[in-house]
Amino acid sequence: MATITFYTDEDVHGVAIRIARHRGVSIVTANEAGMSGAKDEEHFAYAIEMGFILVSANVQDFRPLFDAWVAAGKEHPGMVLITSGKAQSAGAIANALHLIYENGDSDDLRNRIRWV
Repeated sequence: MATITFYTDEDVHGVAIRIARHRGVSIVTANEAGMSGAKDEEHFAYAIEMGFILVSANVQDFRPLFDAWVAAGKEHPGMVLITSGKAQSAGAIANALHLIYENGDSDDLRNRIRWV
């Protein structure tokens, strides 16, 4: 089973990250990776290069990047996109990441988007 490491851009609530980490979820933040202030394309490329599952609430920018990448026949580690509404709460985001982390492996997400 291949392990999952999430990479969060700056649109992911810090409290959600802390809660998920407390539950044992492996997360690298944009700040920790030295990617604060990077463009979306740079976050996207970094996550791919590192083999991380990208997590963002920026659906409008990352969905088209992902779709174009996969349509071109390129492999992508996968993505978790946070939709608006109830799922935006820190607890709900942390719970979703924890469930994905505990119940899947990185191959389950390859070239796929999970919606939270």
